[in-house]
Amino acid sequence: MRKLAERLRAFCRNRWLVLVAAMWVQSMAGIGYLFGAISPVLKASLGYNQRQVAALAVAKNIGGYVGVVAGTLSAALPAWAMLLMGAAQNLLGYGRLWLIVTRQAPPLHLCMMCVLIFVGNNNATYFNTASLVTCVQNFPRSRGPMVGILKGFLGLTSAILTQIYTVMHTTDQASLTLMIAVGPSLVAIAMMCYQASWRIRVDSDDNLGQMSQAVGFKDVHIFVSLTSIWDFLGRVGGGYFSEIIVRQHAYPRHIALAISQILIATAHFLFAMAWPGTMYIGTFLVGLGYGAHWAIVPAAVSELFGIKHFGAMYNFLALANPTGSLIFSGLITSTLYDYEAEKQAHQRRQFMALASPRLLHSAGFFADGPLSTRNSDPPLDQSLVCWSAGGVATSGKLLLPIHVDVLDIIFKFMSISEYLAYCL
Repeated sequence: MRKLAERLRAFCRNRWLVLVAAMWVQSMAGIGYLFGAISPVLKASLGYNQRQVAALAVAKNIGGYVGVVAGTLSAALPAWAMLLMGAAQNLLGYGRLWLIVTRQAPPLHLCMMCVLIFVGNNNATYFNTASLVTCVQNFPRSRGPMVGILKGFLGLTSAILTQIYTVMHTTDQASLTLMIAVGPSLVAIAMMCYQASWRIRVDSDDNLGQMSQAVGFKDVHIFVSLTSIWDFLGRVGGGYFSEIIVRQHAYPRHIALAISQILIATAHFLFAMAWPGTMYIGTFLVGLGYGAHWAIVPAAVSELFGIKHFGAMYNFLALANPTGSLIFSGLITSTLYDYEAEKQAHQRRQFMALASPRLLHSAGFFADGPLSTRNSDPPLDQSLVCWSAGGVATSGKLLLPIHVDVLDIIFKFMSISEYLAYCL
């Protein structure tokens, strides 16, 4: 009986089994990428304009990437405690959001809604940190592939949940919010029960739904799901190929990072052009580039600074994401969007005042719906082109010969590229 108990403990401590459990946790850690699917519901049910929706998106990004607390606690708490804290935050934040969307609870002020989104999405920092720190310590010689695999499963979250939502054939669009509130918490609790026995201590998506609506697609979940799948491939491929670049060719890992920036820049140029089929090509390139970015950066951090404080270092670098989101999404894009929407509404009223009712009906001007902009809006096109040019410029900087200290390299290329990677 004693030998059986020892074998059972050894089985639970197996690092490969721990990796499988970490994959399950990561498969529910990317709920922030579902904001593009639920933002149209939030906008319609709460009566928000684009600037208010952008404020929620910024709060979501801050919650998903400000993981200083999680990174600090990871050095003192076991993995199961980190998962418990993440599950509680997810259920509290998104659970209350679901009650508000379904009108079972009174709506809150925009500031409090931002707090709810922040709390709910902050669970990702606990899930991410627990999984990455444990597996990087368990597989120190395979950091790139390990980070790529785990971050790849994180990128699959939106695909998994949107496909489950599609299979349900429900007309209640708010049910996706309920799935976001309950699904990750249940998986985390299940894995927490297992991880309590561990003794090896070993993150343009926000507006993708509205962009697809603007170009005429009715089902916004298609592109959110596709982006999630390409994101998975980018994360796994980015970790694997960056490892080949480092181990077999002795090139710095940031060459792979520059390639990911070129992919993202190309995607935003295609979005701005709005040619037929560019939504499919653009989501493919964005998913690959963004996924590869977040697989390469953690591996580079662990190589340059070691794994002793890997959780804190990784979450510190992730602060670049909400910073860029605040500037580009919260201030620039939302302002341009609302400006164009108001301009189109004014032109619409002028046309309705001059045209006959029969002509208006045939043109669809009597249909109800929120104000929206089209891809032909010059300011939005110009901003997308400028951001794609910024991505190319960043890539060029990364590919220049560097003759400085290693620490200077990390702060020059990672801070700039991370700052632009999500927000472009």
